[in-house]
Amino acid sequence: YTTLNALPGSEAGALAVANVAHRGTAGWDTVFASPPDVNLTSLATAPPVMFSDDLSKALVGSRVKLTPDAPEGLNLYLHTRSPSSYRLVTPEGSGSAFLWEPTNAVGASKDFGRVFFSAGAKLTPDSPQPLFHPNLYEWDGSQLRNVGILPGESSPTSAGVTVYGPELHPVSESGAAVVFGAEDGGPTQLFRREGGVTVEVSKPNPGVLDPHRPREATFVGAAADGSSVFFTSASTLTDDAYTGENGGGETDLAPNLYRYDAASGEVTDLTIDESSERGAAVAVGKAVVAANGRVVYFVAEGVLADGATPGSPNLYRWSQGGGVQFIATLSPGDPIVSGFLVTEAVTDESGDAVAFVSAAGLAGRAGAAGIYEIYHWSTSEGLACVSCGSGWMRDGAKMPTTGLRLVSGCCLSWSADGAKVFFTTSDALVAADTNGKQ
Repeated sequence: YTTLNALPGSEAGALAVANVAHRGTAGWDTVFASPPDVNLTSLATAPPVMFSDDLSKALVGSRVKLTPDAPEGLNLYLHTRSPSSYRLVTPEGSGSAFLWEPTNAVGASKDFGRVFFSAGAKLTPDSPQPLFHPNLYEWDGSQLRNVGILPGESSPTSAGVTVYGPELHPVSESGAAVVFGAEDGGPTQLFRREGGVTVEVSKPNPGVLDPHRPREATFVGAAADGSSVFFTSASTLTDDAYTGENGGGETDLAPNLYRYDAASGEVTDLTIDESSERGAAVAVGKAVVAANGRVVYFVAEGVLADGATPGSPNLYRWSQGGGVQFIATLSPGDPIVSGFLVTEAVTDESGDAVAFVSAAGLAGRAGAAGIYEIYHWSTSEGLACVSCGSGWMRDGAKMPTTGLRLVSGCCLSWSADGAKVFFTTSDALVAADTNGKQ
């Protein structure tokens, strides 16, 4: 977690200090993840770029020389928390060109031995000088590499690459594969690099011809082991895909949800509308992929299963071997539909359950339509409201129609076993809640 002031004992600067709290047998203790700032000005350090899953390691930046081999300027380091130690990640000569803003976490191997990040700087001899998008780099513990390389071993133009956050699993658990986007002479397409070889993920299957130029491909997630990649595109990539057609004969109008299989190189359309002979454009929006890569939850306007409402945002579940299942019809303003919250919906690693925010008045709460509440659906228990406890009744009356007040970008997360859902709100849902007061 981040505090706006350094806690007692921290050597970091005065602003945006990262801390790690650990609960042991004697209670909680806090260690400091931000690197030291010799001037305590907050200008020499920034919050860590990325943590390992167990929070024992972090990729951090500092203008302070934390290792003897560090050049002057801003550098990235691998910080091991206990005992505290630093290893230089960025090479000699990179510091003067390094900027904070375009430096983002992409992902890491499970052991944090291979770390991927983006930076708006030329950090290796073969990387281009980016202008609009960053470069993608991998550090394997001893060497920094440019891995944003297109098929044929060419780097993108100065436009650079499009990178995605760790929550979408663009990096496989082994660190052997990474997914990125690039504008290869047109709209952004998706690429996967493994073993020094890059393949295009979002291209049509062999024998499938789309008369139109490629449409933009949007990465929505991948299996944690890197075996499959999920994305949306309005391009016709399979022989059974249908992406819409208007009266003038124009096609490729609505995005479908596709799955790329890394072993076979084949793309599958997961959103075939079987309600008519030719099918219909389903207009897929947001999607959430389970870590096992065998389940994906997504929103689409087409009728893909019994119970769905035509032309409305329907929440579906696709499972490998099980096909598409209807979950609920959502409200057009729901976060997973409109995307105004960072955390729009979450699923556990198995994909057996999903939690999401909706104002549609679901699970028998039609009278609560227009009020945002958190719902949980599972294969074993169906749909239920998580936030509809006794705390919602105050002085015998329903909460105001403004509904659940969520903290943007910090609303939903799971316990590791998928048994608990965590969310934030300033509403008093339990008796001990202070209702936003300290």
